[in-house]
Amino acid sequence: MKRGWHIGNGEIIRYAEDDVESVLEANKAEFNATPRHSNKYGDKDFHRVARIPPIIIEKWKNELGVDFFKREDWPKVLALLNSNEYRYLKTMNVQLGRENV
Repeated sequence: MKRGWHIGNGEIIRYAEDDVESVLEANKAEFNATPRHSNKYGDKDFHRVARIPPIIIEKWKNELGVDFFKREDWPKVLALLNSNEYRYLKTMNVQLGRENV
């Protein structure tokens, strides 16, 4: 992730940017490789259900007030992951909720 400051016209603006395209492409590939009509994903106790770039975690906190690192915000995090806007962060075709966390 790249961070910096823009200074000009009497203003100082902090910025952060990141190229998330490779993460989104990996997520789509993993999502498409996962069985759609099965609740069985191998015999693993844990499996990845999403891959979230740090810039998105920061965006959620700054723009939506959702803190990924606070347990009480996890219902909001799951709702975001289940939304159409952020569907490409998921790596499995599952509806996320308390039973998945």
